[in-house]
Amino acid sequence: MAETSKLTVNVANPANQLIFARITAAQRDAHFANNPPEVGMIIFNDDDKVLEFWNGTEWKVALGERTGGGGATRYEFQNFTYEEQNAGGNGHDANTIISRISGNDGWKNNTEYLNIQSGVWTWMVPQTANYQIECWGAKGGRSNCYGPDGGNGAYAKGVVRLRGGDKVKIVVGKRGDGNCYDGGGGGATYFCTEDNDGLVIAAGGGGGSACGMNGPGPHFGQANSSGGGTAWGSGGSGGSGGAGAGPTGGGGGLTGNGQGPWGGKSFSNGSEGGSNARGGFGGGGGGGGTNGAGGGGGYSGGAASRWCFYGAGGGSFVTSEALSEQKEGNNRSSHGKITVTKVS
Repeated sequence: MAETSKLTVNVANPANQLIFARITAAQRDAHFANNPPEVGMIIFNDDDKVLEFWNGTEWKVALGERTGGGGATRYEFQNFTYEEQNAGGNGHDANTIISRISGNDGWKNNTEYLNIQSGVWTWMVPQTANYQIECWGAKGGRSNCYGPDGGNGAYAKGVVRLRGGDKVKIVVGKRGDGNCYDGGGGGATYFCTEDNDGLVIAAGGGGGSACGMNGPGPHFGQANSSGGGTAWGSGGSGGSGGAGAGPTGGGGGLTGNGQGPWGGKSFSNGSEGGSNARGGFGGGGGGGGTNGAGGGGGYSGGAASRWCFYGAGGGSFVTSEALSEQKEGNNRSSHGKITVTKVS
């Protein structure tokens, strides 16, 4: 029996098999609370029935799929809903967001399970299971003096298998700000892996402008993955941001910022809305004055416009690994929203 940090590895058992220390998640955490493991150490998690290794920061799965035993002990969970209530380009502080999340309070007030920085959530999956994720993108800002409203946000739903203990990142889009002339683009709602890979994303709509004309892409958030274009540039594709138009900002995508001085930030860069008439948090492009309207944020961002023309809506996305999916453009006439439900 070879000893490592007082946990044993049996390398000389009668069957000539290699057997790693077999312990529950609670035993593991208690043992290493004051006795940090060495990088690369491997154990068998007897709750989740998987081999785990210590990567220097956390226990990661080395082999197998978590079966839920250990995940079920993290916290009780069935579902939550969060609906945004404010326009603007920045995310809320943690206390504001937590106070608006439905569901039991225990996990929401534990930073191990939910950590919020500048409006971006990092949420620990409570248990290995299939989860239904529903996302709604936010509406674009209004042309206040002339009447045209921004485009509606999109809707995206996917049933995705998530592993207990893994972490995901969430951004819920805000409406673009209104302006006397041209509004900001709406923010997208994102549900992504901790490494910024998209799982379910619902696009925001483009900002409104005085004459209410499309130019030529649709001003609402779209069901397909590419952002809408305008006469001044193309929408983003493959996660990139939309084109700008003069100072007016294109919508941010998953990995690419919106173009132009007032472009919205990508999800991977924090999702801040573009400046001036602020694009909504969630990558909405900024507009304002008589410069034009901002594009909507999304998996790929919508393009910006010039005076009198709507900004274009962003594109939506559901991972190809989803067990089922649904996407609808032109769906949401308010702020962004998300609902997550454990289904099996």
